[in-house]
Amino acid sequence: MKFPNVRPPQTLLTLSLAGALGTMMLVANAGAVTAAEAPGTIRMFSVGKGQGVDPAGSGSTHELVVRGTNEVYFVQQKQERLGTITTNPRSTQGQVTFRQMPTGSEPHGITFFNDQPWVLLEGTSEVVPLSRLFNGITLNPDLSHNPGSEAGPHGVTSSGGLLWYAGKEGSVFGWVDPVTRRQGSVAAPLVAAGGSSGGDSAKPIWVAPEKNGGVWGTELISSKICRVTVSKAGVTTIKEWTLGDDGVTDYPIGIVDDGEGGAWFTAEGEPGDPTASGYFGHLTASGQIYTWSVPTRFGRLGGLSLDKAGNLWTEYTTSLQGSPTATIAKVVISRLPQPSASAAVKTAAGYRLNILNPGSAVTEIPVPQAAGINHFLHRIVVDSSGKRVWFSDIWGDQIGVYYVP
Repeated sequence: MKFPNVRPPQTLLTLSLAGALGTMMLVANAGAVTAAEAPGTIRMFSVGKGQGVDPAGSGSTHELVVRGTNEVYFVQQKQERLGTITTNPRSTQGQVTFRQMPTGSEPHGITFFNDQPWVLLEGTSEVVPLSRLFNGITLNPDLSHNPGSEAGPHGVTSSGGLLWYAGKEGSVFGWVDPVTRRQGSVAAPLVAAGGSSGGDSAKPIWVAPEKNGGVWGTELISSKICRVTVSKAGVTTIKEWTLGDDGVTDYPIGIVDDGEGGAWFTAEGEPGDPTASGYFGHLTASGQIYTWSVPTRFGRLGGLSLDKAGNLWTEYTTSLQGSPTATIAKVVISRLPQPSASAAVKTAAGYRLNILNPGSAVTEIPVPQAAGINHFLHRIVVDSSGKRVWFSDIWGDQIGVYYVP
């Protein structure tokens, strides 16, 4: 793709290093806070709307990835730019750097491959290395099951020496080898026409590494989670599990490998229903699914992440309520009440879910700066030390970090 000249926001400083990166680099200092990395505190970075293609609409601070302990990359789709936050654990100062992407690129996902960041461009169906933006790869999945559609790649990750993506609009999961540029894909079976999606796509939106080199995925509209693998011959296959059998769309969002042949996942709950509550769940290696509610009623869940001690971190927002709240939560898995084996019953439509109360297993941490109708917690990642939990507020255009006591 060709990258046109871009104009920096007038409120930020332009650095000469931009030319070497093939796009504009912009820097702003984050304001000082009362203490640097005080355990039990939350620090918020306001990253602004910038050159938003929809400046009057909601914010658009989406995916984030963490390098080490003090460097975070995040993507703003409507602003069409990539941001980086660099902090100093001995200082109250932080630096936010922006790289403006071209109009129409709609960057969404970001991941590391061979320790280098790669960005997924939903608008142009490309995945590009940040260090060489002119050397991107156009994604060409097999869309014969969904004629006339575009891939619409939404989520991206690295696993088994490949880059994997979720094709939201094309109802497909795909992969590409960044070295050979070989590609492959598999269809996520379509939902009935005229469903709540307004179309046929199952809306695959998330992919996460699976320990054997494939990926776990979530399908937003079909209410399914799945495992996608590829053989040495390049044959890509998918295995799906349906959440619930009551006809209500659960909207599974995040998923992460449990290290034991299964996966943990989150479900947002019906976005337009103010009485709907999300939940988190576990798909065991034997194929059983167990789910747990969260203490805050009507919480709509976003992402999830496992720390080095095996604790699960998630986030939720009650943005449809009269006094909206925002919460990040630590789940001590070993304390979760466990159902009997008969609690997850396989049915023709999927799994009948017995949603359990997590009891003392969940510790909630309020995020006052992200509470309100114009805020929604979206992604959450624990850094390599296990002491910093980073999260994004998609509507409020904020990145936050919680310093674990």
